[in-house]
Amino acid sequence: LFPDSVRDNKPQNITIAHDGYLPFNRGLKEMLEAFKIVHSKHSNVHFKIIGKTIDQEKEFFDHFISSNQLENAVEETGWVPYQKVPELLAECQIGIIAKTPTVNNIIGGPPIKYYNYTGAGMAIIDVDMPETTRLLSTYKNGISVSSRTVSDLANGLLKLIETPELLHKYQSNSIRAFQDLNWENEGQKLIDFYENVVLNTSNIIIH
Repeated sequence: LFPDSVRDNKPQNITIAHDGYLPFNRGLKEMLEAFKIVHSKHSNVHFKIIGKTIDQEKEFFDHFISSNQLENAVEETGWVPYQKVPELLAECQIGIIAKTPTVNNIIGGPPIKYYNYTGAGMAIIDVDMPETTRLLSTYKNGISVSSRTVSDLANGLLKLIETPELLHKYQSNSIRAFQDLNWENEGQKLIDFYENVVLNTSNIIIH
């Protein structure tokens, strides 16, 4: 789903993306407030939610956008077929992850959106989730901010926007990371594990 064309020839104007459903506990309020700060300094920057908000989140989203005159700066695509996600991410330079830390997502590994952002050759901002931070440290393709506060998110975004060489470095590192973090490689690791560990009777110890 992520051909080379998704990672090549990014537009000049910067678009920040959030991939997936965006409720309050994934940082809806903080992201919008942080983007408001960013947009006040860089009016050509856009925010794209590839997914949707619903119920109370939708009411908050609509009110926030209209009251801050951000109709032309923030886009909510609604649900799209998964096959279309790479095409939409191809238009974006920065991907943001801002979940509330819980036991499940602390020990359960990084979210799928991390791999989607990497597959699209994007720089990534994360809120110090252990497994995502580990990957960011390994591949050096983004920033892990210390807390999900408006100021931390805004400062992280501004650092990337106002330091083009850093943004391009992280994008290039995501392109390189994708050579490892793709299903062909990860699938082979699973096959090797099943063959050499799970199905290997020599590993069975009888007490």
